[in-house]
Amino acid sequence: MAWTRSFTTYTTASAEAVWKRHITPADWVQDDPVTTAAAFTVPPRTGDTGTVTAQGSTRTFTFTEVRPGEVMTQVFALLPGAQLVLGHTLERTVRGLRVTHTVSLTGPLGRFLVPIAGWPLVRSRPAVVHSIVTRALDESTAAAR
Repeated sequence: MAWTRSFTTYTTASAEAVWKRHITPADWVQDDPVTTAAAFTVPPRTGDTGTVTAQGSTRTFTFTEVRPGEVMTQVFALLPGAQLVLGHTLERTVRGLRVTHTVSLTGPLGRFLVPIAGWPLVRSRPAVVHSIVTRALDESTAAAR
C-alpha cells in the first residue's frame, strides 16, 4: 500500500511555460530551494534517467511516465523495498491551469520513510509549486509583450 499526498494550485500561466519549468534542470534549482543540481536529457522521455542533488545527497531517478504538457512522473529507489514517486500533472480547466504535485512512498518499506522523506517533501510542495507558477506566469507575460 502506498502513502500518498498531493498539492494542487491554479494559475493563469500558460501550460507551455509551466511545462518548461518542469522539464528544465536549471529551473529545478531555481524553483526548489533544497535542490542544488539536476541533470537529465531535455526533453525527458519515459524510461530516461537523471540525477538530482538536494541537501548534499545525489539521487538517481527514472522518468516512468512523460506525456508532454500533461504528466511527468519520476521514481527514486530509496532502499530495497522502498520507492519515492513524484508526480507532476497539468490540466486545463475553466478555473485556469491546474498544477498538481504528488508525493508517494511505495513498497513494503515505504511507510517507514514517511517521517524522513515523505512529510518534508509534502511540506515543501506549496512553496515549490508557487515558485513554478509565479515564474511561469512572469515568463508567459513577458512572451506576450
